[in-house]
Amino acid sequence: MGKYLQTTPSVLYLCNTNKQSEYMKLRMIIRPCFWAILTMVAFVACNNDEEMSADEIKNILGKSNISDAKYIYIRQASATRTEGVEIDPKDQIGAWKVDKDGNETKVRIYDTKGKELDTYIENIEKCGDNYIRMYLRIGVGKPAIEGVNMIILVDKITNKIYDCPMYLWGEAIPADEYSKGILYYSAAGLRKATVTPTEIVEELLTLYEDAVGGFFISKGEVAYFNDSFYNPYYGGGEIMMPSKRRYPVKDDYVFMTGNRDLLSIKKPEEDMSVPPYLPDSLRDYKFELYHWEMVSDTQMERVKVGNFPGEPNWFLPMNKLNGKAVAFCRNNHNGSYYICEVDKESIVIKKSYTTDDEKAMFDKYLESISSPIYNFYVKLSLGDCNYCLNDNFIMNFDANTYEITEAEFVIPEDEYKVRTKEIDSSTGKVVFKAIRYIDSANVLGEVDKNGVVKIVSVTHPQYQITTYCALN
Repeated sequence: MGKYLQTTPSVLYLCNTNKQSEYMKLRMIIRPCFWAILTMVAFVACNNDEEMSADEIKNILGKSNISDAKYIYIRQASATRTEGVEIDPKDQIGAWKVDKDGNETKVRIYDTKGKELDTYIENIEKCGDNYIRMYLRIGVGKPAIEGVNMIILVDKITNKIYDCPMYLWGEAIPADEYSKGILYYSAAGLRKATVTPTEIVEELLTLYEDAVGGFFISKGEVAYFNDSFYNPYYGGGEIMMPSKRRYPVKDDYVFMTGNRDLLSIKKPEEDMSVPPYLPDSLRDYKFELYHWEMVSDTQMERVKVGNFPGEPNWFLPMNKLNGKAVAFCRNNHNGSYYICEVDKESIVIKKSYTTDDEKAMFDKYLESISSPIYNFYVKLSLGDCNYCLNDNFIMNFDANTYEITEAEFVIPEDEYKVRTKEIDSSTGKVVFKAIRYIDSANVLGEVDKNGVVKIVSVTHPQYQITTYCALN
């Protein structure tokens, strides 16, 4: 009979010779396995500590490195690979910046302690005048479905990073920056985001998720919005005061001046003095200008300013020059073309266009600025000139002389295949994306207001430039 020896309070060992020998053999096998398992558990536990949730990552977002950037662009792997070229995709893809000296470096995302986060920036967009919206994924080596996806807002001056409000996520959503840190945008209603030192606070202004397309914010934070993507002849919409009092606009065309005074044009009644079967050129329509003035927190008054000398076709708000708006008018009754300055007190004709060449330039400029640009009228002019793009011509309206001029530029067609091009309306600088024929490189270029072409960035053919932003 064997006897029992208690070696620990919880384990009994059988102490006959044969069974003890078997136990020792088993112990020699299990012991190294035990330590291997323990090490694996500890390793997994440590890794789990490093793998944070989206909410945890939002709490440690610190700064970026874009404050010195002139351009930011997204570089992605090209569908066509260059044979024999080995480039680490993790180091090359994502967001890159170009500074004023032409130096290119990768855009980085850091936590609050200055440690770089393992991120891949998939897209970038301007959001107001002072912020860049970035779409990023935490964990470059992981499949997209496993990586933490989020959208951030980066202050392009301070590099401060904010978690972006959900309704400001949309790629086509422009933002009117009413003042530094106050953003308005349309997404399931008209919304306001206030940027504080620590977070962004979002507010639904319309209280309901109205269909809001075009909008702007006038003086006193009085909002105008309609459900179109802003057709100048659409009219209608609503004016809403900060107190939430609303005014239906019906058929008026609403706009604002450079200092954000709220004005509207009443469409005239049909001229019944001329038979309906005769052309409009024989009708003398009277377009009336009104000023919407806030007289109390809950009341606005619509006051008539005067009549236009013709049909106003387009407005450019001017804030650096005199805070007024410039109206482009045609009079179909007598064939005259006018430039008028308007504000809440007057309509003043500043120039008449009489020759065929002047009228042709007038029409060409209107054709250029009236092209479908979403919420074009939200952007106020930043200077005394207003530039627009018409094919390979830079059109310019000088608000000091009221002259309309154009400058042709040439991007050599035998050297570059242009993919996209756009213009900054305040500086006249054209930015374009193209493929260089000689080596299939992707290039980012610019054309100044005088038509001089310059290449600012060249990307290896193994990668392509997908989106870009001009910052300064």
